[in-house]
Amino acid sequence: VRTKYYSFARESVDELTLDPLTILREDGMWREVAYCHEKDDVMVFRVDRIKEIDETDLQFDMPSDFNQHKQAPFTLYC
Repeated sequence: VRTKYYSFARESVDELTLDPLTILREDGMWREVAYCHEKDDVMVFRVDRIKEIDETDLQFDMPSDFNQHKQAPFTLYC
């Protein structure tokens, strides 16, 4: 998907291409774990900061070692 995501740290809206892996509810907040093409890494995104989302024609395969219950090692996108 292509998103516009609000970065609190930079006070800006970034355009990102993401491969969504899972959505989790954590501490009362919804979070999306996704591979970020711009950062070349699996990261965690707060769903409430996604301002726009559009489907792309890009295809991806779920990583075989991905476990949706072990999101802690992923970097938080600020």
